[in-house]
Amino acid sequence: WQEYLEANDSDEDKLRAEVRTGATERVKASLVLAEIAELEKLDVTSEELELRLQLMRGQYKDAQAQEQLSKPEVKQDIASRLLTEKVIEKLVDIAS
Repeated sequence: WQEYLEANDSDEDKLRAEVRTGATERVKASLVLAEIAELEKLDVTSEELELRLQLMRGQYKDAQAQEQLSKPEVKQDIASRLLTEKVIEKLVDIAS
């Protein structure tokens, strides 16, 4: 750990501040995207989620990856990413 800090010319407090700043920005962005999704009444259907899961199952053939794709928390993460994609598409449409 100390070697990592030294190699990056940092210390624990500096690294914590950097990580905290990035995390704060990600949370803010996530909240804004969630609000836009709600205002625009965007959601991810079970069909859209299943289609994305099928595509991913086709990409990742090993058993461990297949097992991961069956976990509820992974499905929720993928659904969240799909919703983010929809929000960004909506924002691009609005801006165009």
